[in-house]
Amino acid sequence: MVHHAATAFVSNFALIALGLLLKRREVVQESDGRTLLKLALNVTTPALLLHTFAEAPTGSVTPSLAPVAWLLSFGLGALGAWVGFRHKGSRQERALLTGMMTGLNLGMFSYPIIQGIFGVKGLCIVACLDIPNMIVNFAYNRAIFDGLAQERPSGARLLRTAGRQLLTAPAMMAIWVGLAMRWLSLPMPALVDDTLAELGHANKVLVMMGLGVLLKIRFTKEQRRLLLELLSLRCTLSFAAAAATAALAPQLGALGHGASPLVQTVCVMALCCPIPAVSVQFALEVGCDGALAAAAANLSNLVAFPVLFAVASYHGDPAGLQRGGKIQLLGHLGLSLM
Repeated sequence: MVHHAATAFVSNFALIALGLLLKRREVVQESDGRTLLKLALNVTTPALLLHTFAEAPTGSVTPSLAPVAWLLSFGLGALGAWVGFRHKGSRQERALLTGMMTGLNLGMFSYPIIQGIFGVKGLCIVACLDIPNMIVNFAYNRAIFDGLAQERPSGARLLRTAGRQLLTAPAMMAIWVGLAMRWLSLPMPALVDDTLAELGHANKVLVMMGLGVLLKIRFTKEQRRLLLELLSLRCTLSFAAAAATAALAPQLGALGHGASPLVQTVCVMALCCPIPAVSVQFALEVGCDGALAAAAANLSNLVAFPVLFAVASYHGDPAGLQRGGKIQLLGHLGLSLM
């Protein structure tokens, strides 16, 4: 377990470092980082999603804890964003901070880690949580960026943008096709599945290197303040949602709704995942500070590394996240829900 987790995390940061090094050596430019993220958003991420649907075992049951966990994560993140950042003077600042408060980087961050540690069973659990998460990432978050970056955003405009993204965003189209194929029990042709798998394998490389190319090390005092505000509020609310999920899991298990130790662990790990990388592309497209967005995504990856490692270390204990009558979420970091 330790080997799989460490390999996945080190691989991510090595790709980010490689992208940064290539930019420092002037092998690539910042515009190339934007191109890499565009390719990931429109090609490799949809391919990864379709391949995941094709590989998931038929007849797999959605654990009841997954939608509960997602609702907690999205509800706290959205509420915190609107309360915490609604008075920001700059439209671009407000769009960036609010748009990066919701959604989780599951497909490119947690999928390889959870699959490496827990196998296909763990992947199926996180995939159940990822369906509503992708709707947030590609519809709600995109509408937030587009709407708040405008001079006079309106609720009707936000709804139109969200609806358009739900129907036309490549990642969302992949989700609808995958769900339809599973509902109709249609097999994925072997040649198509092999092609999707190859494209899916390239997804992490494109995204992490793109983030590295866009990464900036030195920031102004104002940029550092914005980073601190965003990450401190997001991490606080994400860990609160994870702690609440851990507290609710034994209750669902007592009711016979399948909140097994594996389901508990995977759901809590998912809620501790970083800012979705696609938010960086959205920020760039509406004129927000791309370097600041990339830094926020990268720093949230750094925070997620020890947290996911700590939560994963509890797997295999029949008590799961509960020891001595206390729900322990992040034992190795000294955080607990009393």
